[in-house]
Amino acid sequence: MLRVFPDAVTLEGDVPEQNVFGVNYVLRTSVTVRAGSSVIDIQDRLRNLGAQPGEYELLYHTNFGPPFLERGARFLGTYDRLVPRDEHASKGLEGMGRFEGPTPGFSEQVFLLHTVGDSEGLGHMALLNAAGTLAAHVSFSVDTLPYGILWKRTAAMEDGYVAGLNPCSDLPNPRKVERQEGRVATIGAGAEAVFRERIELVDGRDRVRALEDRLHALEVPSQTGAPGDFRKLGGR
Repeated sequence: MLRVFPDAVTLEGDVPEQNVFGVNYVLRTSVTVRAGSSVIDIQDRLRNLGAQPGEYELLYHTNFGPPFLERGARFLGTYDRLVPRDEHASKGLEGMGRFEGPTPGFSEQVFLLHTVGDSEGLGHMALLNAAGTLAAHVSFSVDTLPYGILWKRTAAMEDGYVAGLNPCSDLPNPRKVERQEGRVATIGAGAEAVFRERIELVDGRDRVRALEDRLHALEVPSQTGAPGDFRKLGGR
């Protein structure tokens, strides 16, 4: 469904997920853009139409390349726990917040984050270009998207030079692992869970500096865990 307002357009649609021996869900997705704005608002409402509670997992693949991603680009985020996904990622831990230029043969590095919300309950991740004149800013509701993923794939341009700022409801492990470690969320019969993500493209040195100052002000001390192991850091 396309809904047109005086200063905005919203595209809305339903995605059902039904299984005779499983869940009976419907996901209503709304994407809104506004005239004269560089912001995209995404809202997903997951409703459990079944008579039993059920599990869900949700991850937003929010990926950026040039001109935001380039040699010397920087990552900022609001998080209190950080875990490299594997031993390979741990080798890049010291330089996690900076990006290389296109590098043939580069193997992806993935960093898992537990995010911290601001006064509005929003977590933040941002990618700033080297000159500090452009930024891609992702904000999201931490009540239903408490985790984030920084995906670094600075391979050759021809092979996919990209960085991912990906909010998620739990970590990108097999569901069995996430269930055992208590991170898979559930939704009650007849209940609804709401997920919000905002993507903002920030242009201009002053606006990028204001964003950078804001995210620095939200920083808190963070713990760093062993590769792939969130359990020793406490909490879900």
